[in-house]
Amino acid sequence: YYDKRLQMIPTTVIAKRGGYDDCGLLVPNPYFGRGDVGTSWAATIAELQDAANAVKERIPRVFWRGAVDNHEPSPSGRYPCEREWGNYARLESLALTREHPDLFDSKCNTLCAPRDEAAHPCDDLPYDASMTAMIKNNMSRVRDDVMYGERDYANYKYVLNLPGKTDGSYSRNLNHLWAVGSAVLLWDGPVVEWLYPALKHGETHASVSRSSAKSVVDDLQANPMKYKRLVEGAQRVQRELVSPEGLDRYMRIVVQELRKAQSQHLILDAPEDVASVFEGLDCAKLGLMETFVIHEHSQQRRYVEVGHRKVTDCQKFVNVTRWAQSVNDKDWLDEIKRDLKNDRDLRYNLTHSSAGDAKERLLDLEAEHAAHRMKIREVCTACAKKHCSVKTLDFCKRASRGYERLTRIPQHHNHDGRRLLDGGRGTYAVARAAVFRNKWVRVLMMCLDILGLVVAAVGVGG
Repeated sequence: YYDKRLQMIPTTVIAKRGGYDDCGLLVPNPYFGRGDVGTSWAATIAELQDAANAVKERIPRVFWRGAVDNHEPSPSGRYPCEREWGNYARLESLALTREHPDLFDSKCNTLCAPRDEAAHPCDDLPYDASMTAMIKNNMSRVRDDVMYGERDYANYKYVLNLPGKTDGSYSRNLNHLWAVGSAVLLWDGPVVEWLYPALKHGETHASVSRSSAKSVVDDLQANPMKYKRLVEGAQRVQRELVSPEGLDRYMRIVVQELRKAQSQHLILDAPEDVASVFEGLDCAKLGLMETFVIHEHSQQRRYVEVGHRKVTDCQKFVNVTRWAQSVNDKDWLDEIKRDLKNDRDLRYNLTHSSAGDAKERLLDLEAEHAAHRMKIREVCTACAKKHCSVKTLDFCKRASRGYERLTRIPQHHNHDGRRLLDGGRGTYAVARAAVFRNKWVRVLMMCLDILGLVVAAVGVGG
């Protein structure tokens, strides 16, 4: 779906199939540890580097495994040739294996279903004799049923990255190639990713194509120093760009620049400014989605779960955005302290250089935490003067000490699905916090409650 009214609004993209002139801000794809960069991706890197160090002698061939697919024609029968370039490049690499099996080990192992050129010809992507012969022989010489893990790539001197099969865009295969200790070969084409401006042919990698691949590999085989330079360049890419620290650093730069360009600080830095932006809006009609991250620790490792939920209430969205981190303030502060003391945590690695800096930062966090608690107290105190939702009261009960006494206000309509979260059996639409700290005021309020019940009983009894 594309709305022309939104064409001036910048968005983030993980690749540009047509090159740098395509719209969007380039950011890393989400498959570096599937979002858990500091733990899962760091563990993957360590495993790949261990595999690379364990190899005694690498196989002197170019290695690739993956799928070669085709596309469904449109209802009118038109074949989407504009989306076929990735599969075409993959088929070309397989043809190199058929022609030069001593240098290339590029095969399909998950799916081998190339386009039928007779039924769906693409003028800009014609099959040559080798490609036609492979398809005629049912891809038998370039098919491999063995499944390989990422660490298996370390057994080869050269590892190849090819365009994606879906649209000829990026391939997540590239994420791990920099860490296996081999020379990286990138298939030449227009697609670019976020790290491409830092790459250079002959230093970080070698660009290859159907016509140049053999000569490039022959040259690297004959010149060990060139090969060594590529291996060292790939290791530098791993260390400075696709390491957890490099990914974190790049994303910080993108967010900061986008924030500056859009003047986001004018509407997002203060709660009252956020509230003013959403005031009067109907969030149910905006189609907003909230992304939340749950961190869990165990004795063995740290888990990260990412979820999504619809935003249907603007005010609730503002409250959750501002105060969700302080729902359980002690655990929240302990979580941050634990992160700062963890030497693998990115925030520590990138922002602190000594133990003294970390201690000073912890003091700043406690001050920030105290400010959060003050804001929560203001919000929850207001519930004593007006009706607040059950969820809001539950939030206040968990977030602020001394506000645990709740007064339930029954409603006589719309009861479905509104059970109390704290185990109560009654059904209520709204509730409010009783924050009267003076004992005599609480006694007076209790007496008034009893008097109300008596008057009600008399009225019912006639």
